Amino acid sequence: MIPPYLKLQGKEAILHGRTIARRDGLSLVAIQLETGRAHQIRVQMQHAGFPLWGDNRYGNGKRGQQIALWGMRLSFTHPVTKENMVFISPVPDDKPWLWFERELRGLETIWPQIKPAAQV
Repeated sequence: MIPPYLKLQGKEAILHGRTIARRDGLSLVAIQLETGRAHQIRVQMQHAGFPLWGDNRYGNGKRGQQIALWGMRLSFTHPVTKENMVFISPVPDDKPWLWFERELRGLETIWPQIKPAAQV
């Protein structure tokens, strides 16, 4: 069943994901976007039954709790120079990221393997 808020937009939204680790009812998931729709990760993860930790809009977040959504790497082709642009962001140093510290250290090495995984 597709929720009404997804039917209204009618635009294709594709992402690829892989579970990296599970701990105490939480999962660390690496996601690679193929399309870039507003709230895409939040909506698709909630629809699949896995709302993001701290998401007050689409999940069960608590007031004052920060959403667990972190962009490790952003890459794209510059529209004018055609240069490949890559930006890396350090791991946040608070919950829930600290709970997966060991797994996050190795995340960069598995990144190329994410896209072939099944779509979420």
